[in-house]
Amino acid sequence: MLLIALIPTLVTADERDVASSSVFGRPRVVARFGPNDPSRYFGLVAWRNRYLLYARSGHYPHADPNPRTSVWRGCDASLLTRTGEPCVEGIQGTDARWPVSFAHNAAFWVEDREIYAVGGQWGPGKEKRGLEKRGPARSFAGLAATPSSTIFRGDHPGCVDRRPKQRGTCEFDGRVSVASLNGEMLVYARANLARKNASTGVFGGRHVQVAPLGGGPFSLLSILGFREGGGPPVAGDNLYFGAVAKNPADERTVIGFFPAVREGPPRAAFVGYAFSCDGRRFSSLRRLLNSTAASFGRGSDHPVDGIAVSKNRVYVYVHRDVPGVFAGFASRGNR
Repeated sequence: MLLIALIPTLVTADERDVASSSVFGRPRVVARFGPNDPSRYFGLVAWRNRYLLYARSGHYPHADPNPRTSVWRGCDASLLTRTGEPCVEGIQGTDARWPVSFAHNAAFWVEDREIYAVGGQWGPGKEKRGLEKRGPARSFAGLAATPSSTIFRGDHPGCVDRRPKQRGTCEFDGRVSVASLNGEMLVYARANLARKNASTGVFGGRHVQVAPLGGGPFSLLSILGFREGGGPPVAGDNLYFGAVAKNPADERTVIGFFPAVREGPPRAAFVGYAFSCDGRRFSSLRRLLNSTAASFGRGSDHPVDGIAVSKNRVYVYVHRDVPGVFAGFASRGNR
């Protein structure tokens, strides 16, 4: 497993899989993980003149059951420590002490120099109360100790999860992302569009839905040429999740990165990106990185949620060869 940096007009490494070479330069490996490291769902936020990197961890290979949120503080935009070591190797990660349902899909954001987090699932049991918010807090330790409040129950208006086991409610079973646009905080969560699960890789017709943090219904993301308006309620193309952030080149827009699988034929997987002026309707997907189609509508690579900026250079990160996405074995091995 690798974390790679994709930076406009950058340096080194194997570029065969970089589809959007006219915008992004060749990839650079910034971290390598051990063969039994289950980390996934990486994200980063600017915090106190540095960056905070976080991920879901736990039992190999899926970081499940009983996931936890691991955090590395003090990274620079290129994910190095002050002494030049890779953050995930040179800094001891800290685990957040919050419920496993929150750790399943936790996402961070910073507003007015205070840190927040959102995460959680809806389902049976005392802990699965829907998507919950923590914060504001002035430190990571304070955030972990902050009581949570439910912001979206599974029966929130507009929420889409058509799997029979959910009986019309949303489980919020995928990762979450939060982005600010035009004074509004938007929360992006998993939608499941298909009524039947299948063994052909379409599993749930995974897509992304969005709702304002301050209240209002969910709506399905519309991406030009890819399930526009949510597409038909049948299995098909999959967006595994959305990692959405304010566009550093134009703060009136957001940019979304999506692990996509197109059922074809031929079947193909890639990490794509698209732009939006309202956070709900996106341009057509442009390929950032070619991936390998895996099991249950998943691709082999995940974009990191968050963009780093330093000296007019934009850093976009991708987690390659995520463990556990292939049925029957954990990974294709490092690339």
